[in-house]
Amino acid sequence: MRTLKKTGITAWSCILLIAISLLVPSVPKVLGQNYIPGAQKGQWVYYGQISASFQTNVINPYPSGYYYIHPFINVSSINSTVTDVTQDKMTLSQVWSFNNGTSPRVINDQGNVTSGIFQPSIAFVLWFIAGGLSAGETVFRLASGPINDTIVANYAGSLRAVNVVSCGCNVPGGQGEARSEAWDRTSGLLLEQSYSIYTLNYGNYQNGTLDIKATQTNIPTTNPDFTITSSSSTVWILPNITSTTRLTLTAPDRLTISFAISVAPTGIQCSLNPNTVKVLVVPTNSTLSCIGPLGTYRVMINATSGLVSHPQAIIYKIVSSLPATVFGLDPTTFFVIVGVVAVAVFSLTILTLNTMKKHRQQNKPPPFPTIPG
Repeated sequence: MRTLKKTGITAWSCILLIAISLLVPSVPKVLGQNYIPGAQKGQWVYYGQISASFQTNVINPYPSGYYYIHPFINVSSINSTVTDVTQDKMTLSQVWSFNNGTSPRVINDQGNVTSGIFQPSIAFVLWFIAGGLSAGETVFRLASGPINDTIVANYAGSLRAVNVVSCGCNVPGGQGEARSEAWDRTSGLLLEQSYSIYTLNYGNYQNGTLDIKATQTNIPTTNPDFTITSSSSTVWILPNITSTTRLTLTAPDRLTISFAISVAPTGIQCSLNPNTVKVLVVPTNSTLSCIGPLGTYRVMINATSGLVSHPQAIIYKIVSSLPATVFGLDPTTFFVIVGVVAVAVFSLTILTLNTMKKHRQQNKPPPFPTIPG
């Protein structure tokens, strides 16, 4: 406390700082998100796979599905190029080509990746969002739904990390609606959109589908990496008794990671729970369970996300009696740990005593002066 007073920090200040640190994680994550365009000027996406169909008996006013789907009727391809990036705003120039003899059209789309305010020229399609977002974060800073998944998928001939939003819901007028959108995670540019609307009751109807998918792009390929570790590299167990080993996965990005198990030689049976880790954001565990007869087995776990794959080998020794242990550790390992701790404690004690000795010598009061005669 004396040291705290010298620095001007009181006990109440410490308590306040601790309280703030505990409350910070509860602040809505949306306030900390960084909404900036991830795309760069000159990047482009070519949507060479477009299909649209729509039917309705409602003419005036047109139903909602008309505005989503009808602009894409007879569109054969769209070439979309980033022409301007300014702070949190971005502009696209698009060339729409048709398969019914209509001349190509040049359309500009502008939008703000923070507010979600867009100025579409012809269609209600979210051609881009902020770059660098991940599953669980909102598409825009306020008044928008969360990203459902961040996965690695094949678009335009390459595996890349993408953010996916999907939903299915009922809309006014007895209609059902389903939509799914996927944006490149780094650039935020749209890679695919699927939309459908269908009639749930008789009377006025509207039925239609829309599918837009990127087939070419100059966006660099991104495939986030991850790590996998096991709680033990060698496991000793008794025959026909299930043993569990914890696998821990970490990654800088939210990913979906799947596993494959191989065993050599055969005989031991193993399973993982879960066998797919979805939306990885903090260190996430999967439990490996194995059981089998006497023998030594090499269990190989191969974790994969897109093109990135990491193996993790675990040796299972199934024996008739378990080796002696001290607190669950091999005796040699236990005494090595004890020795290391003892040396560390001894060294720390000597250092502390020397420091205290020097401190006493520095603070020793001067001797009383000698009075002559």
